[in-house]
Parts: sequence; C-alpha cells; structure tokens
Amino acid sequence: MPAMTVSVLSDFLDWKEQCAELLLQRKRHIGNDIVAIVFQDENTPFVPDMIASNFLHAYIVVQVENPCSSNAVYKVSVTARDDVPFFGPALPDPAVFRK
Repeated sequence: MPAMTVSVLSDFLDWKEQCAELLLQRKRHIGNDIVAIVFQDENTPFVPDMIASNFLHAYIVVQVENPCSSNAVYKVSVTARDDVPFFGPALPDPAVFRK
C-alpha cells in the first residue's frame, strides 16, 4: 500500500491553554470530520473506501511532484462519496500549484 498521511485541522490548533474538559471534547471529535486532507507520497489512485468512516464525505488529495527540488509542485484533487452532490468552488484545470 502506498504511503499516505491523513490530517485534520484540530491537529494544528493550539490547545495548550485550554482546560481539561475542552481537551476531552477535542479527543471525542477527532475522526468525526466531514473532510480529510490526504497527502500521498506516490502517484497512485486514491480510493476513499481505504479509510473506514461513517463521517467522512469529501477528501482533498495532495501529491507532490519533484519533491526536495526547486521545481516542486503539488497536484491537488477533490473527491467525495457517491451520495455527496457536486460542490464548489472548482479547482483550476490543471490543479497544480508551486510551493
């Protein structure tokens, strides 16, 4: 299986000054996100069924090309479960961004 990393926004928030009850609430909701950002190390197809969840509806998939170089670019795509209607805004075509 190719390497991938799934991240949620709550991982990046500063919770050091919050009380214990709020920390407990944070733990309770990790994994209950609607959208996941997936960083793929290799250019392989992403299949949403690889991540078992009743809550995830959409995935933002990021793949790096030419990593560790001055020509590094990031390919971004969005995919969703079959029961999720189309939503915007649409990404540019091609959805390739420089660092």
